[in-house]
Amino acid sequence: MPAPSLYEQAGGDATLRPAVELFYRKVFQDAALLPFFDGIDRERLKAHQLAFISQALGGPGQYEGRELRDAHAAHPIEQRHFDSLTLHMEIAFLEMGLSEEVVAQALRAIKAATGDIVNTR
Repeated sequence: MPAPSLYEQAGGDATLRPAVELFYRKVFQDAALLPFFDGIDRERLKAHQLAFISQALGGPGQYEGRELRDAHAAHPIEQRHFDSLTLHMEIAFLEMGLSEEVVAQALRAIKAATGDIVNTR
């Protein structure tokens, strides 16, 4: 029998969904990040993030949103904003009890998209 995927090791949707919720609670309380989410459908955003993370961890969710570069182009996102976002994700996921290995893999997937998200110097 094959080893369980990181998605399965993380507890699947039952764990990742509340982890994404906690992540966004942290993000939406960050004054430096909050302006980026004005007028954004937050529930849709959470669903896209859950699908992205699920896919990155080998789960069944498939991210079907716009290309990341297109989705973030209208926002002047600096590296410091991106770093804050990834820190919130790391903290939220660890607080939810996800293993360091699962958190590291999720962060690798997010950080691999840095060039598509960070668009200002």
